Amino acid sequence: MCRSLAIALLFCLSVSCCLPDARAAFAVAPTAYNPQTLYPGSYPAKVLYRKSRPKSHWSKAIVNVDSDTLRCPEAKQALNTVGYWHGTILSDGTCIVSESSDWTSGNWLNYLKTSR
Repeated sequence: MCRSLAIALLFCLSVSCCLPDARAAFAVAPTAYNPQTLYPGSYPAKVLYRKSRPKSHWSKAIVNVDSDTLRCPEAKQALNTVGYWHGTILSDGTCIVSESSDWTSGNWLNYLKTSR
């Protein structure tokens, strides 16, 4: 499951179907994102942020990346490894893969700011 998720994420990024900010960041970032590194910045590292449209701003979500209320293994795995996930996190903490929203951790947003 994790391998297929990683392949799907790589494919998604390669065909430009999601997270345009992520593609741009990886194109100019001098170092790769490391989820074990706590990047300095204004975003709390484990807080989730959501963007529903490519040009909209990131908005803070109620859920924390490591919270038990986030009951979506696919999203939790992606957020804790690559720093972002594309899909819908439902109000009960479960998820579906969809084209509706981009999700990221505060740590990934701090990484984006420090890597430019």
